[in-house]
Amino acid sequence: MISHWPRLSLRSRASHWFEVHVRREKMVHAVGVLSAANAVELDPEPFYNASLDIEAVRKFLIEFAVWERRYKHYLPTIDYCPIELPGPPTETAQAILEQMHRWDDEARPYLTEIEELSHEHDRLMLLREFILAVPESGLDLSLLTDKGPALETAIYACPRLDEAVPDASRALVMQLQGPQHSFWVVVGTDTAPMLATLQQQGCQAVLLPDWLETDPLRNQLRIETEIREVARNQVARQHKIRALVQRYDLISMLGNVGLLRWYVDNAPGDSADRGYCRVTGWTGEADPELLTQLLKRAGIDAMVRFPAEPLFAHAPTHLHHSKWVQPFEFFTRLLGTPARDEVDPTPLLAFIVPLLFGYMFPDVGHGLILIIVGFAFARRWPSIRFLVPCGMSAAVFGFLFGDIFGFHDIIPAFWLSPLDEPLTVLLVPLIVGVILILLGMALASLEAYWRGRLRIWLAVDAAVLVLYAAAVSAIFWADAAMLMMAAVVWYFIGTLYAHPANRVAALGLGFVKLLESVAQLALNTLSFARVGAFALAHAGLSSAIISLMEQIDTPMLKITMLLVGNVFVVMLEGLVVFVQTTRLVLFEFFIRFLRAEGRVFRSFRPVAPARSSGND
Repeated sequence: MISHWPRLSLRSRASHWFEVHVRREKMVHAVGVLSAANAVELDPEPFYNASLDIEAVRKFLIEFAVWERRYKHYLPTIDYCPIELPGPPTETAQAILEQMHRWDDEARPYLTEIEELSHEHDRLMLLREFILAVPESGLDLSLLTDKGPALETAIYACPRLDEAVPDASRALVMQLQGPQHSFWVVVGTDTAPMLATLQQQGCQAVLLPDWLETDPLRNQLRIETEIREVARNQVARQHKIRALVQRYDLISMLGNVGLLRWYVDNAPGDSADRGYCRVTGWTGEADPELLTQLLKRAGIDAMVRFPAEPLFAHAPTHLHHSKWVQPFEFFTRLLGTPARDEVDPTPLLAFIVPLLFGYMFPDVGHGLILIIVGFAFARRWPSIRFLVPCGMSAAVFGFLFGDIFGFHDIIPAFWLSPLDEPLTVLLVPLIVGVILILLGMALASLEAYWRGRLRIWLAVDAAVLVLYAAAVSAIFWADAAMLMMAAVVWYFIGTLYAHPANRVAALGLGFVKLLESVAQLALNTLSFARVGAFALAHAGLSSAIISLMEQIDTPMLKITMLLVGNVFVVMLEGLVVFVQTTRLVLFEFFIRFLRAEGRVFRSFRPVAPARSSGND
């Protein structure tokens, strides 16, 4: 991969649907560069050839620019990214042009109405400011609308508050001050000279509706109603415009226009005869710029985008781990591949598997043998590297139990001797099992959060976790029984919350599921006792081999017996312990959270050309 450092994360790296546009003669080279970097998984039908008529596309872009300026306030402002270019660039440009005209024909009436409503809104806001300024003056607005045929009335709003009053010998003039305008009320028989002066000063006429009354409060309520009605009509038209944007898929259209611009900007002079190719697939890189730079370093000019993934696409999962964690992918893949909203337990297995394996196979000498085997065959079989950490763990537990090649008296036991304290050896794995089960349930909560179902998990499954933890604690803490009862109540209340449609059936089904969960958790916990049992079995088998060896008088036979016995123990117990570790991981740990509904990311690797012989 381009990103060389694996991340220690419980979530698999997301895959992105990518699209590379490159000149046709560079297509094979581009695919080779991407595959060499282990960066992409190609679509089964990835290649799309596109001839390019530069002049036709450039002419389209000029016409589109005019259309875009005209309607820029109504076009989406998000990042445009279509699923794919629907056809060759020239045909795509023509299709977009037809789409623009169809959208324009259908949207124009709504756009005209929006502009008219915008003007009406501005007029009403100006009238509102005037009406709110009237009460302080004592002016009766109804008199202005009921004027006689010989009397002229006009109202003008001026942006400045200190306008010079023109000659008003033939008119009655009143000035009102609003927050933003100075209003001039002019009434008379010959108002034309004064009105001309006001217009020259940049004032605008305020049109009075015929519904004005004497009561200022009623006028204020009426103007607020008028403004809300205009705003409601504006919103209704805007909704219709947005519906047209979705119906005509303008987001994809604008994204394709951006791609056509890239074609024109990057096309060589003779590109009309060469054309372009489109390569699609999946990549684990988080930024298309990484792929762009990779191609640029190889001398390839290309456009890389991360469009929306195709409908019903099954995105692959990246299990991108360090070389010491990779061998433990084997255990995860036995069940399947985690999906993008599932926990990838592989990093945890790098600790859990050696812990269980070493406890069941505690011997310093046998652990060293496993380490040597792991290193010796790692190059031929990389997955066998898991024997190295397992061997280290076996050696550590060998020191703790004082066991080396079956001898219990060569090195002191730093902790205990299994055969002397068998109950402790059996109890410790049970505690570890409880911790692993609780961990698995906690990982299920993390997945619920990723899926947006954390509330449901907290309502139901969290109660089961608390019930299990309380039941285990009750062995040492008597008051934990009260917590168990609270968890049961919590569980049934949560079940009612999670299934509001049919609560009676939900309670019955919830009761059955609770019994199943309790029984399963009990069996899963007891299953970890086998870890201690195999540790005791290892100690017993080693002691038996040493006892048989001590009964032999011939030194060579003693050595032979010791070698054969240890080889037998390493091969037999190593296999049995591996199987038991696998079983515990799959059926006691994974069952809590892992559904394995994903698929593995498979990077594209081109077939290497056959080498020609010297006779060719």
